[in-house]
Amino acid sequence: MPGYTFSLNSTVDTRYLCLLCEKILKDPVQTGCGHVYCNSCITDLKRDDGSYVCPVDKTPFAANQVFPDNFMKREVLNLVVACPNSSDDCMWRGEVRHIDKHRSSCPAERESCSNYNCHERVKRSDLQRHVEQECPYRLQLCPLCGDSLTAAVLKTHQAQDCKMYPVQCGGCGKEGIPRGEMANHVSPINGDCEAVERSCAFQQIGCSDSKKMKQSEAKKHNELSSIFHSNLLLTRVLRLEDQVKSQLAIGAGACGGGISDHWMRGSERSISNAISSIDTVVRETTDLRQKLQEHSSRLVTLEMRVASHGQDRLPAVLPMFSSLQPMQMSEEISRRLTNAENGSNNIEFLIGETGRELNNVRQEVSSLKRQMDGTVDSMRRLERRMESVEHNLTLRNVVLADIEEFVRQQQISTYDGTILWKITDVARRKNDAVTGRQASIYSPCFYTSRYGYKMCVRLYLNGDGMGKGNTSVAVLCCHAR
Repeated sequence: MPGYTFSLNSTVDTRYLCLLCEKILKDPVQTGCGHVYCNSCITDLKRDDGSYVCPVDKTPFAANQVFPDNFMKREVLNLVVACPNSSDDCMWRGEVRHIDKHRSSCPAERESCSNYNCHERVKRSDLQRHVEQECPYRLQLCPLCGDSLTAAVLKTHQAQDCKMYPVQCGGCGKEGIPRGEMANHVSPINGDCEAVERSCAFQQIGCSDSKKMKQSEAKKHNELSSIFHSNLLLTRVLRLEDQVKSQLAIGAGACGGGISDHWMRGSERSISNAISSIDTVVRETTDLRQKLQEHSSRLVTLEMRVASHGQDRLPAVLPMFSSLQPMQMSEEISRRLTNAENGSNNIEFLIGETGRELNNVRQEVSSLKRQMDGTVDSMRRLERRMESVEHNLTLRNVVLADIEEFVRQQQISTYDGTILWKITDVARRKNDAVTGRQASIYSPCFYTSRYGYKMCVRLYLNGDGMGKGNTSVAVLCCHAR
């Protein structure tokens, strides 16, 4: 890692700053040319061929010419500086050696928000409030429909998409209608919007009133014409029964007195569809007006289906209907309506049971969705933690490489003022010295004693200065101030 970050409120001598990262030196090392860098910054000076170049004086140097500067390290660790977060009201001051420990618990240190997609960095003391109350990417439940959304889109969701959000009808002006129920409110068949005009639902089966009516007018019309509508409905039912019998007879004649399995299955499906349509009508109606309207629309649909089997004309049953006495007609209608009401009661009970089961399923799905969201958040936190661990491992690998280099240097170093230096590839090195590509080479370091002077040998294979053309040797000594 680069050097220690320091506050602008602190005054630090420039000799304690890394020449590369311009921060306070961390584990300082000194090059052969005398300049000091952070131990982690020195790797940035390495070139492709393995050598190093000092950015200050452009002097090349090798890895074995880099030495830890313990004197500088002691001075740096004793420096007293302000917290790097002093601009955020942190009042801590202390030695550089304690700055990392302080920053690990400093309330003014900035950390990344843990919410997905949020890239804001917040002070540690404000992080919990930001994550739970202020972050636009925190998850919230819509108080109306229960959907899980981020806080940034919650208002847009309620204003545009929420099915339970109360809205005002643009026709009658009624307020407080859930958005999801607006279609039922303005329906010309079952809706209660006073501004929607509708025709009589029995117009298709013979009602002569063709004018457009509002909801209150349609309700009054159905109440006054209920008997007439019932007669029209009964006529259509009887006509349908006669038409089905006629269709069955035609099919039997076409098959030579027998009915084919294919045609029978088609007829059964048509009859099943008709029965299902009538049952649906009974289930969805609660009063006489709605029952009659729904029966009318279903019977017209059924008539079209039967006509598609080859019957172009409907049989005339009006004489049969006209022969019925008013009393018999009324009893027949009452009996049919009673059967329909009994069937609707059973179906309504089944609908209620099904609705309760659906509600339970919806609650379970919502619970699973919340659990899944929580699991996803946990996985994201673990991924960020894994990235941090991988970063730390990379840094430790760099440190281990430095330690290995240090151990290697220690293994070949001596502490009695003597050095045995094996020089390999002498011919190539001699040629480099003659051509001026590399005039000199350095030996590994050695010491006069365990705590004595640190020295190295500088060898000019082609000489230097007045001795150019001959081999020259120079001994360099590094001593502490």
